[in-house]
Amino acid sequence: MDFSATAPSFWFIGAVVIILVFFGARLFTTVPLYSAQFNKLTPTTEGFQGVQFGSGDPPCLRDLDSAARALETLSKHCSGTNEADLREFALLVGKLACLKKDLMSPSGIVLNTRHLQFETAHDREPVAEVAGQCLARTMPARDLDIIFETYKKRGLELARKLAVSLNLSEGDASMAEKNFLDAWSDVYDVSKSRCLASVQNGAGQFAPSMPAAYLPPTLDYLKAYQGYY
Repeated sequence: MDFSATAPSFWFIGAVVIILVFFGARLFTTVPLYSAQFNKLTPTTEGFQGVQFGSGDPPCLRDLDSAARALETLSKHCSGTNEADLREFALLVGKLACLKKDLMSPSGIVLNTRHLQFETAHDREPVAEVAGQCLARTMPARDLDIIFETYKKRGLELARKLAVSLNLSEGDASMAEKNFLDAWSDVYDVSKSRCLASVQNGAGQFAPSMPAAYLPPTLDYLKAYQGYY
């Protein structure tokens, strides 16, 4: 039998088989073929803006220098017996810093305060809820005052307690309290300009989240009762 006519086809089939085996081995034993295209879509650097949330422990302190200084003064002398109080103080100043960052953000999204835990000792309501009401401008002035007064009272209590237990000098203790009050005042001023409800009612500020009378639309046609009981 003469195989000269079919020889080119055998060579072609052999070449195809070798190519398929090569790419099959590359697919299952090395980096996937799509990795080069995927890497083009994945940034290798963060750029100049920095991370959006969750940086540092506690987070957001880079946006509130006075809070960072207060925490640094108290933490550099901390021992194992003071960790609980220091942890709460760090959580509190972190909440203030993250609340300011959310309120100042142009996105209008609750982002930095979203994952911060609730602490019954200094929270009237979750700080993420506070940020949400502020961004919607539905926070009554009285509620805002109560929330921040609780922050202030508990923060000063923790700062003084830590100063005594750590045997800090009078200058360091006063500096820690002053830095905390500066941070608190800064965030409070920002909150008053960003949070308060703008609709006035006769008794003061009114917000959609506040309780109010409601009449179902099905009763609109009824008139006031003028008879006797």
